[in-house]
Amino acid sequence: SIHTNTIYMIIRSEFARTYFIFFGKRVAIFLGKMVFIPGGTSVMGDPNGDEDEKPPSRVVLKGFFLDKQEVTVQEYQGFLNANAFVSSYEGENSTSARVPFRWEEQLKNPYAPIVGVTWFDACAYAQWTGKRLPTEAEWERATRGSENKFYAYGSVFDSKRCASSATLGLQSVGTFPQGQSSEGCFDLTGNVWEWCQDWYQKDYYGLFRDNPEGPEMGTQKVLRGGSFLSTPHELRATYRNKASPNFRNFDIGFRCAKDAP
Repeated sequence: SIHTNTIYMIIRSEFARTYFIFFGKRVAIFLGKMVFIPGGTSVMGDPNGDEDEKPPSRVVLKGFFLDKQEVTVQEYQGFLNANAFVSSYEGENSTSARVPFRWEEQLKNPYAPIVGVTWFDACAYAQWTGKRLPTEAEWERATRGSENKFYAYGSVFDSKRCASSATLGLQSVGTFPQGQSSEGCFDLTGNVWEWCQDWYQKDYYGLFRDNPEGPEMGTQKVLRGGSFLSTPHELRATYRNKASPNFRNFDIGFRCAKDAP
């Protein structure tokens, strides 16, 4: 259900521009390749999962927008060409965009998700597009849907619906239309791990509030979704991975989110 504190109505959609009515005011926002995730109460965690998935917690989220697909090599190339790197993030001193590793190899498939980027790189790209990284709570809500599924497409693992250790490597975004989430996002299960906004904290689930944004500090950032190397256990929507924000790997990418007006 839609969050009760948000009153709106979608009245028209044409191409990538959708018009909303907010308290009687017509507002236009450019969505691009994003989908709207309704706000409301959702569940995070799994009582039968790993220790950092317990205890399951109910959270209240505002509605938000999430990229339909993971950011692609082609999209990231546009960022590099614009030399739009933002150097204000902690730990970053560069004034120009850093080329991901294995870049020449990645350019061979412009529709594959970008990989080999740090959390700082992902944040810089998101800011360039006027977006941000999703919070861990938003990411899990988008993947589980209102049904609280364990995979984006359902609660039983199916290797034909996602890029996993049972498939043949990294796939172009949208390769598995049968693996879409309830709201129509691709590859939330598998293909590449996705950076989230939050710092990781093992026992964070007992500390939730409305619209949680994670601990105020930490040493590792949250990664979600699993990758083409992951097992069914790691691909679960409740599974929590983490890495240093300066870490890069060939199976780590991201997608962006945006606040609803």
